Amino acid sequence: MFSLEERERAVELYFTTPMTTAQVVEHLGYPTRQCLERWLAMDSRYAGHMAKPIIPLETRRRAVELVLGGMQQKQAAKQLGVSVGAVHGWVRAYRKGGMAALQPKNRNSAQGNKPAGSRRWPSVADDDDAEALRRRVEELELENALMREVVEVVKKDPGADLRRLSNREKTLLIDRLRPAYSLSSMTCLLAIAPSSYHYHHARLGVDKYAGLRAEVAGAFADSKGRYGYRRIKAVLKTGVSEKVVRRIMAEEGLVAHVPKRRRYSSYEGETTPAPANLVDRDFTAERPNEKWLTDISEIKARDGKVYLSPMIDCFDGKIVAYTAGFSPNAELANRMLEKAASTLPGNARPLVHSD
Repeated sequence: MFSLEERERAVELYFTTPMTTAQVVEHLGYPTRQCLERWLAMDSRYAGHMAKPIIPLETRRRAVELVLGGMQQKQAAKQLGVSVGAVHGWVRAYRKGGMAALQPKNRNSAQGNKPAGSRRWPSVADDDDAEALRRRVEELELENALMREVVEVVKKDPGADLRRLSNREKTLLIDRLRPAYSLSSMTCLLAIAPSSYHYHHARLGVDKYAGLRAEVAGAFADSKGRYGYRRIKAVLKTGVSEKVVRRIMAEEGLVAHVPKRRRYSSYEGETTPAPANLVDRDFTAERPNEKWLTDISEIKARDGKVYLSPMIDCFDGKIVAYTAGFSPNAELANRMLEKAASTLPGNARPLVHSD
């Protein structure tokens, strides 16, 4: 409970000084702001109709800049001499409606019942409204420019929320528009602290793996292009992960040579020197039993594969002899040669050609 003297002291301090209720509470150390308002409401000078002091737009804008710049709301309110609740409300209003939401509410409508002599005539405040309107236009132009850069630089949807971008993306946007717009206006609109902007700005052009890139390229050259990222990491004995080495090799175009796997073949080469090609692709003959041709053909049947070994006379294309079996072996060819040789007259010596 507060004594009567304490109540009167708080009420008189409010009426005799330009202090707000928050400043009176901070100065005296008592009571709460809601309690002080109840004491004022019981005073005839207040009567519940006293309007709250109009805080200029410049003060509101400055409070928003301080908070978005990283300062706590309590510190910003103390520096500007306003209540913490007012600063909180201004920041919330700015985030929802921009600079237009910070405009003081028009109270001219409440002056309609006053005499004509008591109404406010145009004054310097009108110039302040014009200046606020000009600033609002500049703010909208800046927002449009930022949204265009969001599409071109950040490669995001045109309807993306500027304040939901990462600090690095915000830094990229500010660097693109830095010559045309002030740093303070862009950091305020993007809700990024100037210190964060300078932090990311200093690191955008820095490659922290520049030394490692040279080491990776050297190790790859020493291996004559045979080592992959795992062997490169093992050679360098570096503390970075294999993913980093792999990404660096991909960015530098370092691709390890991988020999192609040869298809299996049972052919082991000729055991004796190959005979001369006497036919020389001339498969015509002037008389029977002059040139014979032979080869083994594979035939796919329903119950398996069948191999046919025929002997053909080049004179008329007649099949002199043939054998068939389930395996393309030497026995199949030898039996066919024996059959073909048994059909020859005594003086015939045909030239036999085979692949």
